[in-house]
Amino acid sequence: MLKNLITVIKNNPGRVFGLVYPYMLVLLTGLGLYYISNLDQVARQKVPVILAVEETVKEELKFIEARVVPPVDVKVIGKPSQELIEKGRVLYQANCSSCHGDEGVGAGPAAIGLNPAPTNLTVADNWKNGSKISGIYTTLEEGIPGTGMIAYDFMTPEERFALTHYIRDAFVPDPPQDTDDELAALDQLYHLSEGLQLPAQIPLDKAIDLVVNENRVKAQKITEILRTISEDSKNEAVSLFESIVTSKGEAVASLVSGKDWVNNEQKFVKMVTSTVNQNGFTGKVFNLSDTEWTMLFNYFNRLM
Repeated sequence: MLKNLITVIKNNPGRVFGLVYPYMLVLLTGLGLYYISNLDQVARQKVPVILAVEETVKEELKFIEARVVPPVDVKVIGKPSQELIEKGRVLYQANCSSCHGDEGVGAGPAAIGLNPAPTNLTVADNWKNGSKISGIYTTLEEGIPGTGMIAYDFMTPEERFALTHYIRDAFVPDPPQDTDDELAALDQLYHLSEGLQLPAQIPLDKAIDLVVNENRVKAQKITEILRTISEDSKNEAVSLFESIVTSKGEAVASLVSGKDWVNNEQKFVKMVTSTVNQNGFTGKVFNLSDTEWTMLFNYFNRLM
């Protein structure tokens, strides 16, 4: 029977293919549908993807008063002296011992609960910026973000050098020495030999509050003065004032905004006449007598 089947296949291959083809088509179609239904599994990344999410910490601008930073000679102040070390000891006790402790091992009373814990200053490997003079000064100047170590920018350069010398003398075993180039780089980085004039810095929300409050105070003062003028309608000074202004509100606002004239009649006259037709006053002010100027000055000076 097998021989007969082989003979049929050899003699009629087309007939055989026609019989088998429907079964092959069904099989291939089934495989195709299975592949499509699992396409998402085939294409899925088997290695988990780790997304690096950058955390942006918004730090509010600090309030800093304008100040002058005196210059220092790094070649001189970079060398420890008993005077500087003693000054540094006092500064350490006042600013550092609460966290780092009197022994510098990070066991001060304020260290409890700090994460990370205050640095043990006696271990050389613990110094992020190194324990050279330039490294410790940099730490004091900039602080260490993410820790309790703040920037000691409220100190003068001399005080930071004094504190640096004390720390190296008291806590750093065999402290490494800076090269002349390292100290020169420190000088150039922080303009130590030049000194600095630092402008005031104020957070935007605080600046807005100041402006709003200042204008609110001015507005209240203007309203108060205008009410008094209205109540003093029979006052000779008020009648004179009303005769030389186009707008009582603008005129009073100009007086409130530029208060340098208070207690000085000459400045009062100059302030009114220098911006005539822009400050609510008219050119009629140039016809006022000295007596009339004095009357106006005394009246508004009392209201201020």
